[in-house]
Formats: sequence, structure tokens, C-alpha cells
Amino acid sequence: MGNPKRQPWSQRQLGQAIDRYFQALEADPGRRGGPSDLLAALGVDLETARQLAGADDGCGRLLRQAATRLRAHLETSPAWAGSNGTKAAFLLRQPLWDGLAYADKREAGQGTATIQVTFGPGGDAGEAFG
Repeated sequence: MGNPKRQPWSQRQLGQAIDRYFQALEADPGRRGGPSDLLAALGVDLETARQLAGADDGCGRLLRQAATRLRAHLETSPAWAGSNGTKAAFLLRQPLWDGLAYADKREAGQGTATIQVTFGPGGDAGEAFG
């Protein structure tokens, strides 16, 4: 995969850019921010964001925090309410650059079942079609 791309900003500049993005979302309650929107505002692609977020440094920490803040926006923003709620739920189930994603809750005790469907009077049909 090669070396991660070098970010075009310092840790301080990245923090300020992320803060500006979320301040703009707060200033406009009708704006639906999302993963690609944030990365576009930062000027990075998803693969670069994944590489940078995986680093154990200040910029990696800031990008992981930004992913958490973005999930909070998707959960609570009035812009994602109503008919947009299903879009927000979909986005929450997609892995972000921090590698995390929400998963639908499985009911306790639920396993998988195998169902076999036979069409027509097969050998196992017996007298059912007779």
C-alpha cells in the first residue's frame, strides 16, 4: 500500500478546519453534513483519511474524534430527522475512516435458520401433491 500521504496541514490547522466544519453545521440546522462532505471540506479522500486516522499522533486522534462528532451529528441534527432519518441510519452503518460503524442489534437467542423450499412434486413430496 505504500507510505501514507502526508497531510497538507499541521495538527493545529487540522483541528481548526474540523472545528470550522462543525461550527458551520451548528450555524445552519438545515445542513446535512456527512462523511464525504467533511472529507471534501478537509481536502482528503477516504483512503488518505483512513491512513491518517490510523496513526498514533495528534492528527490521527483529531480525525478519529471528527468521526465521532460526525456520528453525533447524524444522530441528533434536525436536518437528519423525518424522511432523512433512514439516510442517516444508512450512513451510520457505513465504516468511516476510523474503521468503526454501527451495526443493527441482533435479538438475543436468535441464530440462523436454514429453510429448504422444494418446488414441484419432488421425491420428498410424498402424498402432498397426489
